[in-house]
Amino acid sequence: MLLAGLETFAITYLVVRVAKRRKQKLSTKPGSGKKLKSDEEKKYSEEKQHNKNIILSTTNVIGTLAFSKFSVLKLLNISLLGYTTHPILEETEKSLVNEKKIKNDFLNSSIIIICVAQGFYFTSALVAAFYYLGSKFIGRTRDLSEKMLHHAFQLPYETAVIICEDNELEIPFHSLKKNDIVVIDSGQPVPVDGEIVEGMALLDQHTLTGEAKYCEKQIGDTVFASTTVVSGKILVRTEKTGHNTSVGKINKILSNTTDFRTQLQLRSQSLVNRTALPILASSAIAYPLLGPISATTLLNSSPGNTLRTWGSLLVINHLVLASRNSILIKDGRTLEELRKVDTILFDKTGTLTENQFELGHIVLTSSFSEMEILKMVASVEQKLSHPIAEAVLLQARKMELSLYPIQNADYHIGFGVEAIVHNFKLLVGSARFMTKNSIVMSPTIANKTKQVESKGHSVLLVAINSEIVAAIELLPKIRKEAFEIIKSLRAMGIDRIAVVSGDTEQPTQNIALQLGLSDYYHNVLPQDKASLVESLQKKGHRICFIGDGINDVVAMKKANVSVSLTGASSIANDVAQVLLLNKGLSHLPSLFEISKSLHSSTNQSISLSFISGIVNVTGALFFGMNILSSAILFNGLTMLFGVFHAQRPLKREKLTPFPRQTHCDSANTN
Repeated sequence: MLLAGLETFAITYLVVRVAKRRKQKLSTKPGSGKKLKSDEEKKYSEEKQHNKNIILSTTNVIGTLAFSKFSVLKLLNISLLGYTTHPILEETEKSLVNEKKIKNDFLNSSIIIICVAQGFYFTSALVAAFYYLGSKFIGRTRDLSEKMLHHAFQLPYETAVIICEDNELEIPFHSLKKNDIVVIDSGQPVPVDGEIVEGMALLDQHTLTGEAKYCEKQIGDTVFASTTVVSGKILVRTEKTGHNTSVGKINKILSNTTDFRTQLQLRSQSLVNRTALPILASSAIAYPLLGPISATTLLNSSPGNTLRTWGSLLVINHLVLASRNSILIKDGRTLEELRKVDTILFDKTGTLTENQFELGHIVLTSSFSEMEILKMVASVEQKLSHPIAEAVLLQARKMELSLYPIQNADYHIGFGVEAIVHNFKLLVGSARFMTKNSIVMSPTIANKTKQVESKGHSVLLVAINSEIVAAIELLPKIRKEAFEIIKSLRAMGIDRIAVVSGDTEQPTQNIALQLGLSDYYHNVLPQDKASLVESLQKKGHRICFIGDGINDVVAMKKANVSVSLTGASSIANDVAQVLLLNKGLSHLPSLFEISKSLHSSTNQSISLSFISGIVNVTGALFFGMNILSSAILFNGLTMLFGVFHAQRPLKREKLTPFPRQTHCDSANTN
């Protein structure tokens, strides 16, 4: 009867093997009409196979209990066991034939075959069921990573407004074509590359240039996707759309970053494979001394099955932990690298500073006081949503100024605003606005403007009755959370924290001093940022570079770990290994804490899995443990324990929900 069972199992395996290879040959034969599967189809097919294997192996477990007597039904159940375990046996065949190595899969296959040969069909089915359950967990890790990436890189807009027969028409974004005239209003991101054919606007281009200054654009100028219209309204003739590029980008990222095995997991897997041959040899020695049952039980002492499951569960839960803290991690190996980081380099503009202004020094050239100037300027700006207006109004609120009523207000897009305030004709805006209105700057104002611009800052000029009476310096605003973030990072043992900027020395040094950074690098060109990273690495430092613009990309690729923020340029989000999705740096310390947690939990898992292997060996050698008890205790209970162990990081944390991006706050993915 046992021979009939083994023969049935072997024949089934051979039939499945031959049928599968024949199917593969037919599908690759020219003219077969077989289409290549898309990534989505492959993923769906693999998911179906995982579920199918679990259902079949569970059916086997039930069937071996139900059909305990030798019968036709029992033969059918053994045949089903041969079909179900075929993938495990096939992996063993590949490692033996192609790699000429005995690996952990060989031990699994040996246990299954020996149990079938001895008539332990229930045990064979149980071992297979636990194996496929572990594979299901591994598949869940990859699926979770893909969902996170799709969530982060979904298109930031679903529709666009175009001009059609002199009317504005809203169409699906993916329907945009070359030469379409796209309407982009104040506060909206630019969805295409193209040329302005009508209108004027002030654009935020910091993701492209790294500069905090806004840029005035008018008819004939080129605008690029990933920039934002701060004020004004423009009509853009489309030259390039980003839909296809975005889809291609997502597919590329998914193909390159969904292997979430950390270096610790890779090392542990290597160790597991190296222990396969000694375990096999120990089983062979035990066979004549202790009998086939103890010898087979020894084969089940490898920590490989528990490690592959525990490792995946730990990564799944740490990815969930990261996502709930508004962090997207593209590659699990990044978590291992983060633990080794000893130097953090922050790009200045858009990273340590916000895309807003705060008022600096005010130069006065008349009898008007600083308070009077601010009161009049705030009165003119009070109904505008321009970032400069917001900075002025914020300062007015801090000083609790009551504003004047205004008359005949006229806003000139890209230049400034004029109005009648307190019986004065007031003009507030750029130097070009003053020139346009034939207002000449005094030497004092001209020198101040030159000094401010040499620092990389902007200046707001104020004219009363055709005479410039004040120049207001506009400074980049440091992120309010930056101060606490630096303290937290230092508390974690990261002492070397620096700012990198293309600005001149003074503004860069000022930010470094305010934040208490250990160093600063100024006048650094985009290509020099990468050289800076390399020079520090040659000195033995492990670098984490945090940036958000195209000018940071080369340095981010060179760094050991790269981090980007919501609102960064498309290419910066592509290159970055980690994305902070919560509009700022507030969750940066959590990223390093999660890295340490995964490292600690993985080390514990490796230790516990090897301890359980030792317990299994002890039970087989000295207490007569059989293979069924070993499978239940060593495979089942350790897997259950691994589930609870992997859940510990989630239970220890009070986490925020995963943020759903909106059209306003998601990064442009064109």
